[in-house]
Amino acid sequence: MPLIENRVVSCKILPDKT
Repeated sequence: MPLIENRVVSCKILPDKT
C-alpha cells in the first residue's frame, strides 16, 4: 500500500507524531 495509506493506518492503530 502507498506510504500515505500506510501512514493513515499506522496513525489509526498507533498515534505516531513524527
